[in-house]
Amino acid sequence: MEEGFNSIEMKELLPELFAREKSFSKQDYYNEVVRICPELKKKWYETIPSEKEIQKIVMDYYGDGVVDGKTSIPEAEKTLGIQIGERYKFPHGMTDLEYAKDHFYRYGLFPNFQTDNGRSACFQTVTKRDGTVVQKPDKKLAYLQAWRNLHYPDREAVHQSLLKDWDELCELNPQLKEVKFDKSKISSLIMAKAGVKYDFPHKDIEMFVQEYEKGVKSIAKDHDERIVRELKEAGIKDFRPHWVPSSSTIQMMGERLREKEAQNKQQNSQEMARVKSLVEQRKQENSSSASVVEPVKQEHTQNRSSEQRGTKVDMMALKKSSQHTV
Repeated sequence: MEEGFNSIEMKELLPELFAREKSFSKQDYYNEVVRICPELKKKWYETIPSEKEIQKIVMDYYGDGVVDGKTSIPEAEKTLGIQIGERYKFPHGMTDLEYAKDHFYRYGLFPNFQTDNGRSACFQTVTKRDGTVVQKPDKKLAYLQAWRNLHYPDREAVHQSLLKDWDELCELNPQLKEVKFDKSKISSLIMAKAGVKYDFPHKDIEMFVQEYEKGVKSIAKDHDERIVRELKEAGIKDFRPHWVPSSSTIQMMGERLREKEAQNKQQNSQEMARVKSLVEQRKQENSSSASVVEPVKQEHTQNRSSEQRGTKVDMMALKKSSQHTV
């Protein structure tokens, strides 16, 4: 896991991204806006933003956002004490962080590339007083999309580039070849790549992308009951994943937790056996020392008794001699 992955903000990368870009005139931007959103065709007296002004729009819109966040798997591994992620390899020896930056530089700020050249991204949803919901053209959103369109290849070129990226990841990580999803969709390829960057198990990547392709709006909510039930069945207590794990991943987590518990029990048993052996050894050593000390003690006692008897006889002889002399 690359330390500091979650602290990267877009404002840290945008200046470098702008430095890599081609230069376009404000007329180029205007022509692209009109092409994708004719509703915003300007009158002759309206001002067309310059390239720097467009960059400021981009900075203001995205500058405070986080490029990527990757806390779910590391936090779960820390909590449960087991490995869950698959520790994927990246092309050219890149780290996950370097790979995320590379993706950002090459494919821009939008999570998916619309089939209509981004026209749908030029509108904002507005609710009128009577409750009617309408789509209203938005100038800033249109210029943001024009900026993306001008600086990046056309849709098919982007698609082919993403396919090449995925093939490279599959060559380095064969388990990714098992991930089934619609590779004709640019948004699906981008999400699959994101799952690899986040180190999600490959079955989780497959499930998430497939659900996304179905148009599921809240994947986590739709799978909530299943996840709670399967966590209980796997014997995983007091834990709630911050991602949407597949059934196979939950099963794998339960197995690894049981293996961990079994290893801990074995280690505890071995440690207890070692301590018990040391205690027995110490007892034997103490017993051996006692068997040597006792004869010595007895001999010392006997010698002391003999000395006491000799001293008593000498005292009596001395007393008799003194009486005879008097």
